[in-house]
Amino acid sequence: MLPFSFTQKVRERLAPHLRLIERDVLDISRRIREEVDETLFVCWNTLYDRFEVHSLDHFPTTYAWTVPFNRLDERTIKRARRNNIRMRGQEIFREVDEANEKLERSLARKAANDFESAAKEIRSQFAKLGWELSRYR
Repeated sequence: MLPFSFTQKVRERLAPHLRLIERDVLDISRRIREEVDETLFVCWNTLYDRFEVHSLDHFPTTYAWTVPFNRLDERTIKRARRNNIRMRGQEIFREVDEANEKLERSLARKAANDFESAAKEIRSQFAKLGWELSRYR
């Protein structure tokens, strides 16, 4: 069971559609707080029918991330560790930078392909126009 003061702080900040998960079969909600970050807690979102991890450190809402599984299990704790900036710090920023660079390369490649395609289309239009103009000379 969560300490009363923590539970009280959480309940004060929760939106009406969120249900605090204090106990679960594998004790994931407790283990996330103990093993990963003491500000984290698990909620059930009744609007979207999904588990979410929230943090008291986040303002104005407590939302941190959505559990991508339909149940709480060890994968949830692994994801919490992977997402925790306190545990992984600069590694997270490096991963974000790599993802952004990959996206930028992809967008540049798409722009180059679009430009080449437009140039080929315009070239054929100019060739056609040139041929038509040459008939009138």
